[in-house]
Amino acid sequence: SMRMTSLAWASRSPERPSSCATWMVRRSGGCGWAGYERPDAVFAVLMTEAPQLPFEGAILASRGPGSDGQVGMRVRRSIGRVVWCVGAPILGAPEPGRSTVDPQTLQRLLEVAFLVLSLGIHEAAHAWVALLCGDDTAKMQGRLTLNPVAHIDLYMTIILPLFLALTGRPIFGGAKPVPVDPSRLRNPRSGMVFVAIAGPISNLLLALIFVLVWKVLVYQVDMSPKALAPTVMKASARWNLLLVVFNMVPVPPLDGSRVMAFFLPRPLRESYVSLERFGMLFVFLLLMSGALWPILGPAISSMMIGLDVVTGNVWS
Repeated sequence: SMRMTSLAWASRSPERPSSCATWMVRRSGGCGWAGYERPDAVFAVLMTEAPQLPFEGAILASRGPGSDGQVGMRVRRSIGRVVWCVGAPILGAPEPGRSTVDPQTLQRLLEVAFLVLSLGIHEAAHAWVALLCGDDTAKMQGRLTLNPVAHIDLYMTIILPLFLALTGRPIFGGAKPVPVDPSRLRNPRSGMVFVAIAGPISNLLLALIFVLVWKVLVYQVDMSPKALAPTVMKASARWNLLLVVFNMVPVPPLDGSRVMAFFLPRPLRESYVSLERFGMLFVFLLLMSGALWPILGPAISSMMIGLDVVTGNVWS
């Protein structure tokens, strides 16, 4: 079977390597987890700055098998703590004698929360279209869900980002890919194309929704564009556009490679698809070399302008 893969990117900021992680420890009931020593902190590490791009970011991707049993339970508990850390300063009053999280940290927490949800929708879109095209493999494995926990991969989501953070390298990690069996699709060639583009299309629609919410907050509710909610909405729109552009890069195993394979002649197509075994290495080298940034930045900016036009520019 083949696996659909989604990716995004981020860079480590040396100025504030662990401020978010420290806050999460302080707010998590004194459980004694500190710094980057536990999976919870991975999501704090992901809230670092990417100076190469016109927005702040972190990297998420997807590759590799899932895990069950005690390891899966630990991952779910870690996600629960992260969700609690995001929601606590919003839904509840600060505890006596404790300061609330600063706005910049809260903004990053919310951006990461929306990014994780967006990745879950991306993967669920792959699973849903695969089911429509005749393959219920993803559904049978519990991947036809918007719950982001179902898309967590122990190695790519936890271990690798944690290792890169500890060693001071740019962070690279992600979610579990959706399994797709081409032989079960009614039309394997075209079916794989439909399944592949479903993820980026879902992120494009999410970006449109985030832009609309931003305009409602700014033009209807009369909030400042620099306020927390509009800032998070615009950042989330950019994150989803990043997922669109990055995943359509025609490098196996990214979604764009499935589309490229459809148009290649058979002999060349087989050789091209065989490169998938080295695909993650290619992707990592592209990220480390910076070769993608001259493409990603302008593409995302152009798409943001397009969404602004589609949603009516400035609302009166």
